[in-house]
Amino acid sequence: MLTSFRRMFSLGSLNQQKGLAAGIALVVLIGMFPPWIITYKAGEYRTVTKDLGYVFIATPPSYTRPTLSSSYETLGRIDIQRLLVQWAIVAIATGGFCLLLPKKELLDTTGGVGMMPTTEKQQTPRPREERVARVKAMLEEMEANPDLYTEDEKTEVAMAARHLRIA
Repeated sequence: MLTSFRRMFSLGSLNQQKGLAAGIALVVLIGMFPPWIITYKAGEYRTVTKDLGYVFIATPPSYTRPTLSSSYETLGRIDIQRLLVQWAIVAIATGGFCLLLPKKELLDTTGGVGMMPTTEKQQTPRPREERVARVKAMLEEMEANPDLYTEDEKTEVAMAARHLRIA
């Protein structure tokens, strides 16, 4: 079950991994320079919200608010609603971008039984007889030394044997 879950949610191509990394980098960048606002009362019944732009998170912007008698400086606060909307847009766009990229076929490139994603250069699959011989050798090795393998490795080899219809 873990293997099928991993295979279902794995990014099969290098382009998809690059797209996800770019999306994560964009979310971090947006978080480092969030939108700032200031809200203050202007009179008895009116509230004013002023946009202070995008500023580095470690140095919050200040706003000098004029009053009738004098002026005083107030620090801005992060506009959480706008920040969450921006993050959601980036997450949806990144997910859609990664799903639209072609997912290359998963091939065995490790020399073992496990499945690994291919790189940009498509690799040719091994002939069936070679894969069957490799899986049979792994099954024999696991029967001889069962303590050397984890349950996940045993499950993966068993799934490969079932897939290749090895008794």
